[in-house]
Amino acid sequence: MLCLTGTAIAAVPVSAAAQTADGSGARGPALDEIVVTATKRNENLVDVPITITTVSEQDIAKRNAVKVADLITVLPNVSLLEGGQTESNPIIRGIASNTRNAGVESGVSVYIDGVYTGRPETFNQNLEDVRSIEVLQGPQGTLFGKNSIAGAINVNTNDPAFEWSGSAKVTVGNFDTLDLNAIVNAPIVDEHVAFRASLFSNERDGYVKNALGGPDLGSRDIWGGRAKLLFQGESSLRAVLSFDYSDEDSVYYVGEPRSGLAQTVAPPQPLTSPGPFTIDEDPGRYAQTYWGTSLAVSVGDPSGFELTSISAFRYNRSLLEFGQDWTPAERILISFRDKQTQFSQEIRLASPKSDTANFIAGLYFYEQQSDSAHIGIIGRDFSVPPLGIFPGPRGFATPLADVRTRSFAAYIDGSINITPRLSIFGGVRVTNEEKKLDFQVTTDARSSPLFYTIPLQKDKRRQTDLSPTFGVKYELGSSANIYAKVSRGYKSGGWNVDFVGRSAAPPPTVQQLRFEPENVTNYEIGLKGSFFDRRVRVGVSAFHMDYSNLQVTQFFGFNGGSVTSNAASAKIDGVSLDVTAKLTDTTTVGAVFGYNDARYHRYPGAGAAGEAADGNRLNGPSTTAGANISQDILFGGGNRISLFGEVSYRGSGYNEPLNIARLKLPARTLVNASITFEPESERYSVGLFARNLLNNTYLAKLVNDPFAVGPGEVAQYGLPRTFGVSASVRF
Repeated sequence: MLCLTGTAIAAVPVSAAAQTADGSGARGPALDEIVVTATKRNENLVDVPITITTVSEQDIAKRNAVKVADLITVLPNVSLLEGGQTESNPIIRGIASNTRNAGVESGVSVYIDGVYTGRPETFNQNLEDVRSIEVLQGPQGTLFGKNSIAGAINVNTNDPAFEWSGSAKVTVGNFDTLDLNAIVNAPIVDEHVAFRASLFSNERDGYVKNALGGPDLGSRDIWGGRAKLLFQGESSLRAVLSFDYSDEDSVYYVGEPRSGLAQTVAPPQPLTSPGPFTIDEDPGRYAQTYWGTSLAVSVGDPSGFELTSISAFRYNRSLLEFGQDWTPAERILISFRDKQTQFSQEIRLASPKSDTANFIAGLYFYEQQSDSAHIGIIGRDFSVPPLGIFPGPRGFATPLADVRTRSFAAYIDGSINITPRLSIFGGVRVTNEEKKLDFQVTTDARSSPLFYTIPLQKDKRRQTDLSPTFGVKYELGSSANIYAKVSRGYKSGGWNVDFVGRSAAPPPTVQQLRFEPENVTNYEIGLKGSFFDRRVRVGVSAFHMDYSNLQVTQFFGFNGGSVTSNAASAKIDGVSLDVTAKLTDTTTVGAVFGYNDARYHRYPGAGAAGEAADGNRLNGPSTTAGANISQDILFGGGNRISLFGEVSYRGSGYNEPLNIARLKLPARTLVNASITFEPESERYSVGLFARNLLNNTYLAKLVNDPFAVGPGEVAQYGLPRTFGVSASVRF
């Protein structure tokens, strides 16, 4: 629902000034029209009855954003991990996406040019050559591929054009930041074949000092690119072949201890850190390679019907290693190795645009294989005398999981105009999904006192779901409407294929590791429109969400292991507001506000000791807000200096269901700013930027330390102030 700074998504040119009723002239400055693809059609933002946040290519540049998580400042009711690492762990309206193992899927779906990206390790996409990002809140089952129960994030990249063009950009900044980006667009066969390619490299030193020596933590070392080949036929045939690739190898920052005692030392020793952004432990490592290719073909007929096919394959491999004892000694180490491949095929038919009725119907097939080897390493210095464990050679406990998913779905979504102003809309999606599991846990003599050995076991499950949407929309005028809708969302069940800690009970079977699907019913009303001759754009919505069998993942340390369970029920009430105003031809302001009261309705047995979490808050902040201003200064017959500033606020919140006071994440406020010079020719630009301008030290994550005796927290701090200069050239 947000249009920031009046920039256009999927460019639809309009006059720089609003027209009078008789078209005779301008009354003043006007906002550009925002066109979104969230409904699988190009539609005006204010006409779409969905809570949507849109971010344009220009908005990304103003913020010097490199990855999706850098856009947290513009997303109401959305929270992402701000620690500067690859994972983003999006939370939309209080629903988290904690997918610690291959048996758990995310409630938030991310799509690249219409292709579902599968595992959350690939959610935090790089933003090179991205045309727009659309963040849809609430269940999106009737139009999107899989598990979009909390919301969907669409990343739309630029298609080739039939003209020679290109650009190059370099950014240098503190922490030895060096970002390089190059784009080239070339026509191959005039008006029929065109090619576009981009390459990027993002390097930054770590911002967390390592008291033991060695590299600083929180670094970034990523490179990759995109390529697209466009074929445009004589008629309405259009085909786009796409490829993207990313490779990362960074020094991982998992967090730092703030208090507590190390359980893995005899006698227990204090767990302390020299201060924020300083650790005295072995550094971790995060390495990831992912790539994908897709072929999108569309063809229309003279009557206006359009048939679209999207065939896609994606691959992802990641490695995460770090010490989890928070001390310089070698006691507990983690090595998570995950690999995922997927194939998807979507075929949809869109009706001609009509003043009476419109529809989109489609079939969707998805096949995925996720393999994981999560290795827990008992280090040489590990010691728990009561269990008979003393310093010695390394020990290993390794859950091995292979999860195969095959999903079929059919959907239809449409609208009917009852009167020129009143319309009804709705849709339904039927999903049939089969999952198969191979799972085992291997241990050795040193780790077996802590973890069960589970021989190879197999399981499979089949799930069918029906997710409908129904609503009404009423046009208040030519550029404003109100709507009300009810929608249902679904997220498939799975298995808790993780470390299984020893307890009084015997080792569990894979059937006992199951958790059930979760469902939500979403009730929403909203107002969207452009007012005052398109000088002001407003979007506001209110919602109530009723969850059943909500899936929650928690980690209880050696005894309990990692557990994903169904948390009975949850209820979420909230509002979302955004306003954008074009004050003058050169001044635009915007503001966003989100509030959600997200609480567990019933959640017995939420804690390791069986505590209930009834009435407690879900993850993430309850309040999010932001404001921004863009000011252009024109001089010398067309030269331009663009000033941009924004402030964003994220309220306090929790990361665990018991709402422990000492683990409450404090509120934070951040300020970003940039200044850019561009000559009349627009052939080059030079800019300065600063993120977290006031150098606010704030917590991005705060969790209980499962390996500490008594109170203990592990904190991850968000990025301190980053600043630099960027220069670009276009041809």
